Amino acid sequence: MIIMIRKEKYLQDVDNEVKMEMYDYYKNNKHEMYKLIENRNCSIELKNIRNRLIEEQINILLDLCLDKEVYILGHNNPDCDSIISSYILSNILKSFDISAHFCILDSNYNYTFHDKKLLDDNFKYTPDIVCDINKYFILVDHNDLQGISKDNVIGAIDHHIIKYEIDNIIEAEYASTSLLIYDLFKNRYKFNDEEKYLIGLATLSDTEYLTSSRFTKYDKILYDELNLDIDVKEYQRKYFITTDFSNSVDDNFLLNKKEYLRDGKKIVRVLITSYDDIKLDEYINRAKELEYLLIWVNYEDNTTTIYYNNDIIKLNYILSSTYLVFKLLEDYKIKERK
Repeated sequence: MIIMIRKEKYLQDVDNEVKMEMYDYYKNNKHEMYKLIENRNCSIELKNIRNRLIEEQINILLDLCLDKEVYILGHNNPDCDSIISSYILSNILKSFDISAHFCILDSNYNYTFHDKKLLDDNFKYTPDIVCDINKYFILVDHNDLQGISKDNVIGAIDHHIIKYEIDNIIEAEYASTSLLIYDLFKNRYKFNDEEKYLIGLATLSDTEYLTSSRFTKYDKILYDELNLDIDVKEYQRKYFITTDFSNSVDDNFLLNKKEYLRDGKKIVRVLITSYDDIKLDEYINRAKELEYLLIWVNYEDNTTTIYYNNDIIKLNYILSSTYLVFKLLEDYKIKERK
């Protein structure tokens, strides 16, 4: 018997088999799947697998919501992105006939002072105030439980580091969670002009009005798709609030701190924003006493100073993303060892 095999067909079959093996690997290894979904800058081959996994994660999230009343919840002391992404996702879920509520909890949910004026001027919707946490929640702009039972959390959509406290997370490195939600659902849901405007505002707020290194070329493509009539510099002058240095150092540390867990260690990060470095040394000394990570951003000089664990790192660009600062510190440690 003579068997004829075309080379092109054989290679295609082999290629498809390899792709299926790769897909199965990520599908069956949740941690690896989350890592792949997180990374937008992957190879074309992996990008196809990544897109398929994201679509499946969206479908899982939607299916889990179908027979439930769902509350969309941002993080404590919500900022512009947390509030707007909650509102936008609730609208999207309603379009799929899901009973969804844009909400905040009744405690620790005052809008952050940085974004209060921006929200007061541009956001006209009032969230439901939830006192009873024995409900079903989808978390946005964070993925830690914050006192809610894991059994009550359907899933999360976020652009921060995964805490692995809950299942069904869609997390990726986007400039804002609102922009991530736009990208996830733009082929499933028709965003109206107001929703696009709000997504734009959330992105401006989360990137220090497009000056942060968090705002990548991928984010710019999506932001431009929103087709907004916004003078970014004008909005920055009107709404961007730097640290109020009439407060004491300790008060500003309290107002601008956030806790993270890295390799089993709790790290307290303080982000201070300014147009000069006049009080920088004073803040570094206090961060040293408290053993905090300090990120000091100077918008006049477009520089960043990072203090952590007795090291001071100076950057000639804006880096306010804590996630990217952690990556920088890890790279710095590796170089120090060499």
